Amino acid sequence: MEKIYRIVFLLSTVYVLFCVQENCNAFNYTISFTGSGASSMVGSVNVQNLTKGTLVTLSNAESLNLTDSKTPVNEVRQDELMLKLVADKATGQSKVSFLSTQQGMAQLALFSTDGKKLACVNQYLEMGVATFRLTVPKGLFLLTINGNGFRYKSKFINQSNLENKPDISFQGIAVNEEPSLQKIKKSLVTMEYATGDRLLFKGISGNYSTIVTDIPTGDKIINFDFVECKDANGNNYSTVLIGTQRWMAENLQATKYRNNEDIVNTTENVSWSSLSVGSWCNFNNDVAKGDKYGKLYNWYAVADVRNIAPVGWHVATDAEWSLLINAEGGSTMAGGKLKESGLTSWKTPNLNATNESGFNALPGGYRHYGGAFYDVNMNFYSDNGYWWTSTQTSVGWAFSRTMYYSSGSTYQDIVAKQSGFSVRCIKD
Repeated sequence: MEKIYRIVFLLSTVYVLFCVQENCNAFNYTISFTGSGASSMVGSVNVQNLTKGTLVTLSNAESLNLTDSKTPVNEVRQDELMLKLVADKATGQSKVSFLSTQQGMAQLALFSTDGKKLACVNQYLEMGVATFRLTVPKGLFLLTINGNGFRYKSKFINQSNLENKPDISFQGIAVNEEPSLQKIKKSLVTMEYATGDRLLFKGISGNYSTIVTDIPTGDKIINFDFVECKDANGNNYSTVLIGTQRWMAENLQATKYRNNEDIVNTTENVSWSSLSVGSWCNFNNDVAKGDKYGKLYNWYAVADVRNIAPVGWHVATDAEWSLLINAEGGSTMAGGKLKESGLTSWKTPNLNATNESGFNALPGGYRHYGGAFYDVNMNFYSDNGYWWTSTQTSVGWAFSRTMYYSSGSTYQDIVAKQSGFSVRCIKD
């Protein structure tokens, strides 16, 4: 009997240790957002876990809480936890006070707007109002506080011109003191996350939209560099920075040149095959498909001096496509990294599609130079995507790029200029 008790005790001990270890390994990352470039305001953020296929949407009053815990820390709400942050311009120091709702270890971390961790301190706290001193140079910063059962986040600006070294120091705690603190201004939306998951963040500010992909490893700030990308029709496009290139993250929808003159819309097959001037069409002359996948253009529209690209942008050359593909691992790998993931738009199996670049390649199909349409079936699924480059090879032929549902590769082709393909533009 004593032996049985000993075995039960050992098993119980292992179970407790396992639970403690599992709890210790659980994490909660706070991801907040800033804007720069054409807008400093972030209106909303759409977050897609490309690994898990889950989605959440955040308003301008929210940050993202990433957790692997099945019982995550409660979300911070405006009417629950409280925080006070007072800056001293003369010294470049700030005092932060917050309510420690439970005793235990707490971590304060200070970040710059590009997500770099500038300072961090771990401190055991009793229940009460804790006070810390922050020393920072001039600029905008994010402070995150992760305690035992509570979390805080706050952005603040230091306007001091002193070149201070970032630092966080504990000043003390007032136990059992009734706090006189302001309510926290941001709430958190929680998303389940596992180490190594890749996330796609789409930041929206008015007409501007920027895509960033990342694999978070801790608290950080995601900055959206908003860039105007608006065609002559007034269509605004999402953009994404890949390597050193900024691309449109959508297929072109323009039906006008930059000078506001119409690009010819050609629906008849015979008329399309005989064209030697710029023209566009919707796939199968279906407006809904054109709205989803973008317009199809012949190469003459691509090369027209009146320009189909948004101001400050141009149709990508073959060499620029090569730089993009090389940045994503070369032609045998890049297709998967560039294609929109899942089966919402692409035909199964959409092989190796991760969209980890944020390029969001869509399968718009194509129009044969004889006028017939290929590669998009009637239920909106598409087999393949075809894109023009602005680089011609001869009088009647030009380079294009292709991605297939059945492959993770990209392909360079030489095709007749009367063909109808999708278009992506790149920033000048």
